[in-house]
Amino acid sequence: MPVCSQCTVANCNFVVAALLECSCKHGILYAYRQNFVEYMKLEDKGVLTVPGEVNDEALEKAMELGQSI
Repeated sequence: MPVCSQCTVANCNFVVAALLECSCKHGILYAYRQNFVEYMKLEDKGVLTVPGEVNDEALEKAMELGQSI
């Protein structure tokens, strides 16, 4: 999974795919487990989030949508 080494978050329940403001400007994919506070912050910024338990098709769609943000 493509992950920007400058932007990592651990222990959250969501997969996030988006272009975020980071030094390398890459599309970023996060696999999360329990951090709902971080999830809400990302939602407030307009970052697309989907449940961590998703199939490949849903994940690909999330990545495509995230990269257009």
